[in-house]
Parts: sequence; structure tokens; C-alpha cells
Amino acid sequence: KVMDADGGLHLIMLDDSGFELDPVAVAENEKQAYEATFGKVHPELTAILPAVEENEAVPVIIWMRTGEVASLERPDPTVPLTKGAAAEFEAQVNFARQEAVRISVEPMAQELANAGFAVSVDEETPVIYAELDTATIDQLSRHADVDTIYLDEVNEPNLSTARVVVRADIVNGLGF
Repeated sequence: KVMDADGGLHLIMLDDSGFELDPVAVAENEKQAYEATFGKVHPELTAILPAVEENEAVPVIIWMRTGEVASLERPDPTVPLTKGAAAEFEAQVNFARQEAVRISVEPMAQELANAGFAVSVDEETPVIYAELDTATIDQLSRHADVDTIYLDEVNEPNLSTARVVVRADIVNGLGF
């Protein structure tokens, strides 16, 4: 970023030779390179797929694309809301979001269930949790309504390697 004489900030991107680059074009090139390498399959899942047996089930999270959430008339910001009115508006927003998620998730979840896969969904987030074979993962990676397919794994805390550094080893040794 560069500040002009009037205090305005401007983004300037330079290459190794000092020539100016277009940040939008750079971002688009990076996006295209990522998609060419991984497609819709997250890199962590891509890394383990070659070692997976053909019929072995892999736990995945399928993030679906969603359409527009129905727009709601917002309350007038100059008029104070009662707790009841705020709760009612929040309920309307939640319902609209849940409906958008249901519309985007339900057809694929039903298709996978009909194919014999156990699936579960979240009513607030456009995701499907399932255990799928590699052929189905590959097939889904080409589906227009799928955004990204992630490996579903339990995240392990990294604190165990840093306990001594942050002096948490004493607290951890006490059972906390």
C-alpha cells in the first residue's frame, strides 16, 4: 500500500522486476491455478485419495452452493426495536437462511441416501456429511451444485507441542 499526499491509500502490486501487476488479475490467476490443480476437492482430501482402496468409505463434508437468501424488509434503524420485535426479525432471518440451505442441500442429500450412503445435514450450513467411496467423490467433484469436498476429520489441538513454551505444562500436569 502506498499513501498519497492527501492521505489516501492505494494498493500497488509489483513483480520481482519491479513492474506493476494487476491485483485482480493475479487473484484470478491464482484461483484458476488452484482449480486446475485441485478442482472442487480440498487439498487434504486430494492428498489421501490415492492411498484409499476403491470401495473404502472416506468421511467427507460436501459444501454445496446456495442461491440467494430471500431478502427481508429490515426494521427502520431510527426506531428502537423491542426485544420481541428483534426476536421476531431474527427468527425470520434464520428461517430464510434455513430455507436457502434446505433448497441447496436436500436434492443431493436425497440422491446420496437413495444410492445407499448414510448422510446427515445441517439446517444452518449448506453441508452434507457422508462416507463415500472414491468413485462417488470423483463424480461429485464434477457436479455444478457442489462447491468444495473436504475430508471430515477431527481437528487435533496443537497445544501439546507448545505446552512448555506457553507454560501450560504445569496446568496440563494438574489434569486441566
